[in-house]
Amino acid sequence: MRTIIFISCVFFLLSACGSSPEQQAAMTATAQTATAAAWTPTPTSTNTPTPTLTPTPTLTPTPTRTSTSTLPPTATSSPTRTQDPDRFYAPDDKFSMMLPTGWIIDEVGMEYPVLLSDVSVDNLPSIFFFTDESIFPVEFYAALVQDSMAKKVESLTTISEDFLITPGGKNYFRWEMNSSQAGKSVYSVMYFFEVGDWKLVITYARLINQGKENDALVESSIETIKFGP
Repeated sequence: MRTIIFISCVFFLLSACGSSPEQQAAMTATAQTATAAAWTPTPTSTNTPTPTLTPTPTLTPTPTRTSTSTLPPTATSSPTRTQDPDRFYAPDDKFSMMLPTGWIIDEVGMEYPVLLSDVSVDNLPSIFFFTDESIFPVEFYAALVQDSMAKKVESLTTISEDFLITPGGKNYFRWEMNSSQAGKSVYSVMYFFEVGDWKLVITYARLINQGKENDALVESSIETIKFGP
């Protein structure tokens, strides 16, 4: 049986971090109240203008159009999009990214396939994906995830956290850490992206003492991410 260290724990934590309906309603109500106060109109008196009579224009006869026989335009078929075989495309076409060199795509019954190194042990190194809907901006959403994981993940130590921009101009938050999972020491990096309220969290994980050569490959792949078909 496959066992993917780290995935089940993080998946549970992230699913609990989305904004609750109560939180969203409170924030929305506050915004609506402020908007209503700012846009309350103040009545003012106005003078009714005196109408000015305008002479009726003289009608000019419209020339009769001569009909001509034309052929209907020929329908042009849309070209089929060609997918790059070295790129991973989400099944719902919401995003894509280059596969790290030598990695494979594997179905594990989650929302999206998992990307695995072809020399994985315990299915690590791996990359997996989680999506969520939240009205909170990505920096606040990431802070909620960090807070939950700090309380529940054993021996979690932050190495670095940065706000970065891909070469394509997409902002994201990067969180690098070490932790203990199923009795093993795990190195991982979480990348937080957003498109409106839609959030995408990409997690790269490997054993601390194995697979370090994949780190640069994964970073390069993350920088190629694109959203939409």
